[in-house]
Amino acid sequence: MFRFSPTPLNAVPEELLRSPLLDGATLEQRQAFLTDLRHVRADPRTVLYNAGEPGDTLWIVVSGTVTLTRETESEQQVELDRSSAGDVFGEMAVISPATRAATATTVTQTELLVLTRGRFRQLIEARDPCAEAILRYATLRICRRLRQADARIDLAHKVKR
Repeated sequence: MFRFSPTPLNAVPEELLRSPLLDGATLEQRQAFLTDLRHVRADPRTVLYNAGEPGDTLWIVVSGTVTLTRETESEQQVELDRSSAGDVFGEMAVISPATRAATATTVTQTELLVLTRGRFRQLIEARDPCAEAILRYATLRICRRLRQADARIDLAHKVKR
């Protein structure tokens, strides 16, 4: 189970202030952005969202660990990624209304910060440097995933020959 905390994050951990998610923003801008986000506490083995569900939130790990998994046709769970303090996941949901590509589940007691698509749009309209940084970060991750997919396709073609 996860619950939104009634209290904001007391102090922003150093890992978050140095996170590449906010490259280009000043320390003060980073602190203001991060303390403005909704704070979530989740127990171990809590499903934050499931693959195929609509999504509208970006998640930032404050502490703990989250796995991103996907089920194969033979109903096996395959771990796609693992996120820990300072990591970000679900970033596409604030940019695009597509469904979630994976299931996010906490491994340990986990604290997270949540940015909604609506709040992200407000930041974009205000030309907030943190919103611009998130767009750059998401673009870089998309490009990296495309390169990885291309490499896997190339490898599959070489193996078939």
